[in-house]
Order: sequence, then structure tokens, then C-alpha cells
Amino acid sequence: MKKSAGFIAILFLFCGGAFVTSCITKDDEGVNAPTVDPASDGTSYVIGFNSEEGMYYANIFRESGEPNANNTDFLMNDNYKCVNIGQVSANNVDKLMINGIVFNDPYTRYGAKYRYFIRYYNNKFYTYTDNSPIVDGLNKDIDAYLSVADKDSDGKNTDGIAALTFKSEDDEEDPLYTLTLGTAITLPENFNILSVILTVADDTTLSKPFKIKKLVADDDGNIDYTVDENTYIDLQKKLLASFFDKDLTVDGLIGIKEDETKNENYKRYYWTEPITGDDLTLNDENGEAIKEKKIKVPSVLDQTNGFDYSSAPLPKDRAAFPQRILVTEDDEVFDITPAFRQ
Repeated sequence: MKKSAGFIAILFLFCGGAFVTSCITKDDEGVNAPTVDPASDGTSYVIGFNSEEGMYYANIFRESGEPNANNTDFLMNDNYKCVNIGQVSANNVDKLMINGIVFNDPYTRYGAKYRYFIRYYNNKFYTYTDNSPIVDGLNKDIDAYLSVADKDSDGKNTDGIAALTFKSEDDEEDPLYTLTLGTAITLPENFNILSVILTVADDTTLSKPFKIKKLVADDDGNIDYTVDENTYIDLQKKLLASFFDKDLTVDGLIGIKEDETKNENYKRYYWTEPITGDDLTLNDENGEAIKEKKIKVPSVLDQTNGFDYSSAPLPKDRAAFPQRILVTEDDEVFDITPAFRQ
């Protein structure tokens, strides 16, 4: 398999493309900054922070790049990235009055520089911590990528490029509108959901991931982390009402992982950096490339999915801006909204 995109943990879409995106940083490190300590394994960091009253969830952001001369901030050049690497969600908001929340990040690369900040959401607005100190990457072998099969089912080389096909059958009695994988996609170990990211073309605040497949263990507890070519999503069954009868852009593919640690007041979610841009092709059923990766799906009456993957420029004070929300079929809610630099 060829690795097509680096780990974001939720997420690139939009530094000219997607989940990996730049964001505003602060020059000082405040008392509310998360703690960042090496784990006992020596290859990951433990990010520590407190909950806030009424916190529905908190997102963990990781910045990386080239530090300034004082090692206190990152230079805003082509090496800078700010990515939303995951979320901690309250199981019960009314009972979440705990301190000492921890989030493990095993995906820092040896030789690179990183720092973290936390964004809280209380069902009304965001609040942010200050930045952690800058730390050195630890891991020499990071395995948290979406991978594309080297060859498709016809034996043709894929060059590491993921492929989707949009098929439409405008039949009044049995309409069918699907996005189908043209290449097999392998998720990292323990990531068990593959989703496609769709955006309303004339309203980029409406941008959401929709599940293509959730992986499940067999009778022996084993999971095959490869989502096969020809796996598809039925768009008329999965889209929200706000996505019908509009031009949609197909922006990427993303993997999701849930930490199922028991006996805690919260759950942790991790995600991969999406496959987007030139690493993803979109063709029609005749094999022709679809211009600007735009599709349209006509209305249906029954929509049950509730995702949100919207984006908007982030004001310099990191004020609230449109969210990207994921709601699983088990009614778990998490936010993969990246932060943006104006």
C-alpha cells in the first residue's frame, strides 16, 4: 500500500484543500494551557487538561512547523500546520465536573516540533486555552494513514491515488445515486469508520462527512481494515435535506477511531488526515472525470443522518465560527471543525 496523506487526526480539509489547515496561534503560554508530557512508552505524548462546566466536548489541536529563534512560536510559512487531532466528548454533560482529562497522541514525528491547545464547546460557543510549550516529536514510525491499494481490481497501477465513481439512475420508482470506491482503502489499525466529505458548493458552511462503511470484527474478534473497491454509499439514504438538489463537491475521504475505554465520564475520538485534492479522483459511470468534483442528488423525504463538516475563516481572537459536527449512528456527537488563519 502507498500512503497518500499524513496523519492529521482530524483532520486536513482546507489549507487549500481540507483537514490540514493553518490556525491562529498566541505568542504566550497561559495558565490554562494543556500539559504535554511524554508517556511511559517514550513514543507518545499525554495531553492533559481540565473540563469546563457545561462542556459538551473538547477538541485537541496540534500545531507543527518551524519555530522562531526563541522557540516560543511558529513561523507562518509552508511548513506550518494546525490540525484537529481528536475530541473528548462528555457521556453526561450534567455530571462532567472532572479534572485531569487526558488524550494520548502517538503521532508526532521524530525531528519535528509541536505544540497543542484545547477548544471547548458548551452547546453555544467555543472557548480556547492558550498554547502549550513547543515540544520535540518522538515517533520514528508513524502508522496512522489512510492507504490506497497499489493496484485496482483490473490490475492497473493506482499511483497511490484514491478513486470514487458517481453513479445516478433517475428512476421515479427506484432512483439510485451512489458514490463507489474505485480503489480499496485501508484504514490504520483500530480506525473503523471510512467516510466521504461532501460540501454544498455555494455554501461552504455546509460541509459534512458521510459514512461509507463501518468495520466490524468477525466471530474471532478480528477486523479487516481494508474497505474493498466497489463499496458504496447510497446518497439518497444518507444525505441531509440541506444537501439535496444542490451542487455538492466531493472533498475527501477520512478515517475515524473511537476509544472505548470503560468507566470514564467521557469518550475519546481520533481521526486521520483525509485524502483530498489531487490524491482523490472523481469520475462518472462512463469513466469520465467530473468537472470540479461536483455532483447533485435529487430530494427524498427520509433523511436520518446528522453530520456537519462546515468551515469558515477563524477571526483573530479565535471566536466562534461554523462547526463541523459528526454524529454517529449510535448518536455519538463529535466535532472535527479545524481552525483557520485569516
